Amino acid sequence: MTEPKITVRPGHPDFLDLAWEQSVVDWDSPRLVTLPKGISRHEVRFVAYGEGLYAIKELPLEAARNDYRVLRALERLETQIVSG
Repeated sequence: MTEPKITVRPGHPDFLDLAWEQSVVDWDSPRLVTLPKGISRHEVRFVAYGEGLYAIKELPLEAARNDYRVLRALERLETQIVSG
C-alpha cells in the first residue's frame, strides 16, 4: 500500500496535529467545529485553524485524488467551491 502524500498549499495549515491514524469519526480535537452538513456517503468533519474553516472528508485514496482534481479544475474556472 502506498503512503499518502501530503501537499500543503501556501497560506494553509498542514493539518499534522490531527489524529490521522484514526477514522475522522473518532477524532477528539479542540479544532472540531459542529456545522450542518448535507448527505454524503463518506464521513465529513469540520476543523478550524485561525480564521479558516476546513472540511475533511474520509474516503478511499483514489476517490480523494479524483475529488482533488475536480476541486482544482473548478478553482481554475473560478467557480465557487468549498476548498482547502
